[in-house]
Amino acid sequence: MSTIINKITSWDKNLFNKVFELSHKTIKIKKFFRFISWTANGPLYPIISIVLILFNSKIGFEILKIGFFGFLIELPIYLVMKNSIKRQRPTVSKEYQQRFYKIDVFSFPSGHTGGAFLVAYILSSFFPNLSFFFFSWSSLVAISRVYTGVHYPTDVFFGAIWGILCGIVTINLFY
Repeated sequence: MSTIINKITSWDKNLFNKVFELSHKTIKIKKFFRFISWTANGPLYPIISIVLILFNSKIGFEILKIGFFGFLIELPIYLVMKNSIKRQRPTVSKEYQQRFYKIDVFSFPSGHTGGAFLVAYILSSFFPNLSFFFFSWSSLVAISRVYTGVHYPTDVFFGAIWGILCGIVTINLFY
């Protein structure tokens, strides 16, 4: 079993290094991924609901309610996972300095990615014709977290799975 884990860890670190090395190629791409990552910081989510309330109060309030309960499920369990697993964020040499201030030392799973996929799932439940857009955005958030050096690929992969699972549970319970 440890051989499999070692191979996965080695693959994870190699892929991280390849993606992270790309971050030095162009300033425009760096700025793009920093912006994409910022869109998943959290405070933007209630603003989306407020905008939706202005256009259609019934749907907007429903999305606000479901989003609230979704994060009420997602966040506490995510924090328990993160603080139980205690996977260190990628070790970054001076050559590969992080693009963001670290708010915590643990990286597994990616909370930004989990939240983005939760939001994408909820919004796609209301606006299925826009699913491709929502999941493209959440996928870009996942890529941005590796690109900026704050997560390994498996952190964002499991963050995405966690966000989708929370979305499924939330929609089934509250919609």
